[in-house]
Amino acid sequence: MIRAKVAYRAAWFGVVGAVIIAATIVPSARSADAAGCPNAEREPGVEPAFPESAFREVADDADIWFDDPSDELILQFDDSRTAQKDEVILVTVQGQEIPASGLNEEGGLIARFGGSQRLKGPGRHKLGPSERGIQKSIARESAHDLSLCLRIDPGQIKIAPGTYSGMLGVAYGDHMEMRASVPVVVSFRHGWLKAAVLVFLGVLLGLVVKILSEAAAIARTKGIGSREALRIYTSQLAFPVVVILSIIAGVFVYVVQYLHDPDWGADATDSLRLFATCFVLQMGSSEALGVVSRVAGGGTLLTPRNPGAA
Repeated sequence: MIRAKVAYRAAWFGVVGAVIIAATIVPSARSADAAGCPNAEREPGVEPAFPESAFREVADDADIWFDDPSDELILQFDDSRTAQKDEVILVTVQGQEIPASGLNEEGGLIARFGGSQRLKGPGRHKLGPSERGIQKSIARESAHDLSLCLRIDPGQIKIAPGTYSGMLGVAYGDHMEMRASVPVVVSFRHGWLKAAVLVFLGVLLGLVVKILSEAAAIARTKGIGSREALRIYTSQLAFPVVVILSIIAGVFVYVVQYLHDPDWGADATDSLRLFATCFVLQMGSSEALGVVSRVAGGGTLLTPRNPGAA
C-alpha cells in the first residue's frame, strides 16, 4: 500500500518534469537581427541624388558579365520573426573588372528581382521591392568579385505563411538584361502560439476521452457509479503515467510537424493534421502502457487487481 502511494506521488513529479521540458521546447529561441546589407538601396519612396561621374563610369563598363553562381539565397524564418540576410559571391567572366563606384545607383549596376520584380508565394501572395522590410544590394569585394545580398525583416511586412521563390540578380537598371541571377527561397511559418494551442487541445481532448472510457470500463466491471469509477481511475498509477505519455506525444508532434516544417500554416490542412495527430497519439497510449506492463512482468497498469485501493 505504502509503495503504491509513493509510486503514485513520484509519478506526478514526473508529470511536472514533463511539463517543464515541454515549456522549454515549445517557444523557439530568439536570434539577433541580422545587420543590414552593405550599401543597401534607399528606402522605397525616397529619391536619391546621383553624381554625374557615377553614371559615366558605369555606363562605360556596361558589358560586364558574371559566371553562373552555384549557390542560392535561402532565408528560413523562425517564430521570433527577427530579420535575416544571406549573401552570394559573384565572379566576373574573362577577368572583367567591376567599377569602383556607381553600384546600387540608378543607371548603374543594381540588385534586382527577376521576372515581375516579385518573389511568388502561396496563392496570390508575393514579395517585392516595394516593401520596406526588404533590402537587396551589391558590394564590390575585389576587382573581379561582387557580393549579392538579400535581407528581409518580417517585422515590417504583413506576410502570409508559405514558401516564396524567385530570382535575385545583377542588372543595369530596372529593365535591362540580367548579368547574373541567383535562385531565392524564403519561407515563413505561422507563429508558435497557434501550433501550441492546437497541440494542447488535441492532447487534452484525447486525454479526456481516454479517462472517461477507462472510468466507464471500471464502472461496468465493479457495478459502481461513474463518479466513483472516475475517482478510482485517477487514483491509480496509470493516470499520471498516461499524462506523462500525453505530454511526450504532444512535444513530439510539435517538433516533427511544426518546428521541422519551414512554412507551416501555408496549407489549410496543416492545423487539422497537427490536431488530429496529437489526438490519435494520445488515444494510442493504452497500448504503450500495456507494453510497459508486459515488460515489467506483472498485472496491468490500467486494470489493477485492487482498483479501489487508495
